[in-house]
Amino acid sequence: MTNLPFIQLLILIFGSLIYLYIFSNLLKVIDFQDPIIPGRSLHDQKVYLGGGFFFITCLLFSLLIVSYSALEISMICAASAFGILGIIDDRITLSVRLKFILQFIIIIGFLFWSGLSFSYLEVGFATISLGPFGLIVSTAAVMLVINALNYFDGIDGLCLGLVLTKILLLFNYFFIGNFSSLLLILAILCVIFLFANFRLIGLNKLFLGDGGNYILSFIISLAVINSLSHSMALEQKHVHLNGLWFFGLLFFEFIAVSWTRRQEKRSIFEPGQDHLHHLLLTRWNNPVGVTFVICILSAFIFVIGYKVTAILPQWSLVIFILTQIGYVFARSLLKINSWSHGLRDSMNEK
Repeated sequence: MTNLPFIQLLILIFGSLIYLYIFSNLLKVIDFQDPIIPGRSLHDQKVYLGGGFFFITCLLFSLLIVSYSALEISMICAASAFGILGIIDDRITLSVRLKFILQFIIIIGFLFWSGLSFSYLEVGFATISLGPFGLIVSTAAVMLVINALNYFDGIDGLCLGLVLTKILLLFNYFFIGNFSSLLLILAILCVIFLFANFRLIGLNKLFLGDGGNYILSFIISLAVINSLSHSMALEQKHVHLNGLWFFGLLFFEFIAVSWTRRQEKRSIFEPGQDHLHHLLLTRWNNPVGVTFVICILSAFIFVIGYKVTAILPQWSLVIFILTQIGYVFARSLLKINSWSHGLRDSMNEK
């Protein structure tokens, strides 16, 4: 666990809260809103896209008061660049192709500079040497995590709750090393931003937007790669399987939604209300409860996968694939059930 001086934490906490209050009012003045799109948006009131600005500013400010490692400093700089890309996308909506190209350039540039890439994959029943393709595979993995987490940014607190859950799991199950201070600061900023996400203590309502999502998912994914790289250096086995299970729910949902949309001949990147949280909301109509259930489910999937990998490492990947198939099937049943429930409610209203 990190040993940040208490006074540094107090300065960061109160400074971030004061800044968030001023910043939320500034966004109201410049009218940086998240547009209300009929049939897609869940909000019907003015909401401002401030996540990217908030996390970039606070992380850069933390450089003045926290003694980060060189790797953490470079991570903050790279994450800030990634956040700026998200802010631009929030404002002018970049094409999917251009957005992916820019994501790829930023990620592969940082991985190349930092040396955080896989030279091989240990998948239980075999060890796959990646050679010169290790950098490409690592970049693709980070891009998958970033876009998979973005699938869960649909209701208040969900993405932030998932990130906080991931940070807690990182501290308990993974080697943190040079990332301990940054992860702790990131957790504090996530909790603080929840006040604006839920419009507490007089703050205007703010969303993370792509800017905030990109920063959070970028740091989390690189923290995992850093941990796995450390374990690989110590010749610990099956670490990649633990990384796979760590993002299990994100991958399951991303693949399930993508599969469904392709079956319906829709783009997998087309926004819509067909994500897990939307289906659960249709059934329960309790955003806080849905957020809690998804965060617990995410942690549960990882813990079970972690145990499976420890006991049956050769079968862990097979079980992961079978779980993905089961998830797609269970999700289809939930979708049918939610559709029937919504139809009944609509008929009762008439």
